Amino acid sequence: MTEHTPILDTVPPEVRELLLRYRFASDAFEGLAATLRDRGVAGMTNRITAPVEPPAPSDLRPLARPGTDEYAALREQGLRMIREGRFAAAVLNGGMATRFGGVVKGVVEARPGRSFLQLQAEHLWQLGEEAGAPIPLLLMNSFATADATEAHLAETGRLGLGENLRTFDQRVAPRLTPSAELFHTDEGQLSLYGPGHGDFADSLRDAGLLDWLESRGIRHISLCNVDNLGARPDPVILGHHLEGGKPLTVEMVDKNPGDKGGAPARVDGHLEIVEDFRFPGDFDADRIPVFNTNTFVFDLSALRAEHPLDWFTVVKGVKGRDAVQFERLVGQLTAFEDATYLRVPRERFLPVKRPEDLTSLQPTLAAIFG
Repeated sequence: MTEHTPILDTVPPEVRELLLRYRFASDAFEGLAATLRDRGVAGMTNRITAPVEPPAPSDLRPLARPGTDEYAALREQGLRMIREGRFAAAVLNGGMATRFGGVVKGVVEARPGRSFLQLQAEHLWQLGEEAGAPIPLLLMNSFATADATEAHLAETGRLGLGENLRTFDQRVAPRLTPSAELFHTDEGQLSLYGPGHGDFADSLRDAGLLDWLESRGIRHISLCNVDNLGARPDPVILGHHLEGGKPLTVEMVDKNPGDKGGAPARVDGHLEIVEDFRFPGDFDADRIPVFNTNTFVFDLSALRAEHPLDWFTVVKGVKGRDAVQFERLVGQLTAFEDATYLRVPRERFLPVKRPEDLTSLQPTLAAIFG
């Protein structure tokens, strides 16, 4: 590949077809690749240069305590949202699961006889039964998960959700070497990846699913990672979202020693999620007591707006070699839309990144799902 040859013109026809099928953002990618060539990885800084301050205690809203009048009132608000057909749930199901052996994690058995996706759907079915209305579920797949997921949906009768289940695909991109050449595997294959969950809003729009949701009267949608089985839609949190009166609600949990991740901070006075790698070098992120679980409730209006999310440069180890990825992250929507930052118990954050995580969580999952 030369500096002036578009990437789509340098790859084999079958790879070009796949890139086009998954809506490769070639213009943005070519510009990022050119910058990488000019500056090198060290020059592709992600750090914020504006003033950054920790959030004030009043910026973080505590979750209502079970047994209180507030809890009951908020829960009823959330159930009413579902009952009136104004709520849907979405799951990020596009990850490459490199720490889980490269499998499609959503179809893996999380409890005996039930996959991650089946447990997510089972909860929605039960919650819909309680509220008196079905809850649509949308799955965002990637080129790496779409085929296996569709096969699993066929085997499981579309998770028992029928027409209330919809799937759509995020984009795809090729990895680069640090010198901005196309990155190939040891076997000579082009190495592809899903360019971050910042694709969520764009991909919903591209698939026509924002229109589909709005045509059904849905005005709010939750979002969580497929491997976080603690982040089940909860009527109390939906009630908090309505009570907060803002387009987004973000679930935060208290940090344990060693925890890293995005966290709420004031950037030039505006409260937003800042990823750990974006904090200025002299900023002590441990001053922020919570971090982002990547679990949200959105008003659809916040997803309808086309916000200019940044592309972040990520260096990833691929079988002992450095590969460069450009990614966008859904949490950056908080830079453009006001959000309620809800401090939830740690039980709502149960990430499964490695097989041993799933083994250790079995008692907890048994208590939740049976």
